[in-house]
Amino acid sequence: MKRLIFLFIAVVTIISCSIEEDYNTFIVTNNSSEEIYIAFDFDNSVISSFEDSSLESSRLIQSMSSSLFSVDESVFSGNTDLTLIIISKDVYDTNSWQDIVDNQLFDERYDLTLSELRELNNEIVYN
Repeated sequence: MKRLIFLFIAVVTIISCSIEEDYNTFIVTNNSSEEIYIAFDFDNSVISSFEDSSLESSRLIQSMSSSLFSVDESVFSGNTDLTLIIISKDVYDTNSWQDIVDNQLFDERYDLTLSELRELNNEIVYN
């Protein structure tokens, strides 16, 4: 019985180690003098459907710094685009999410395919 359990554990370990998940990472670099928030979604170019709650502290990028984001590469299947917006912290703090969306108060917007993102060396730079 011990051998059977050992064999089962060994097989499960080998199988789980051989399954590779493909992740794509991209960097957002903030070269400006102000803090920025970023929000992004895949195959969804409608900014109004982005959730305000997605702009959590992990999406806040300090001045003159970068943040690394990792996404499952399968989200880029087909002709899926990454839609990413950059909003200055001042604008975010002084306006409602609805006003930001309705008046397009974001500083930059990117709609990129996986190949376009790779052409940028997986880095989006905000100046």
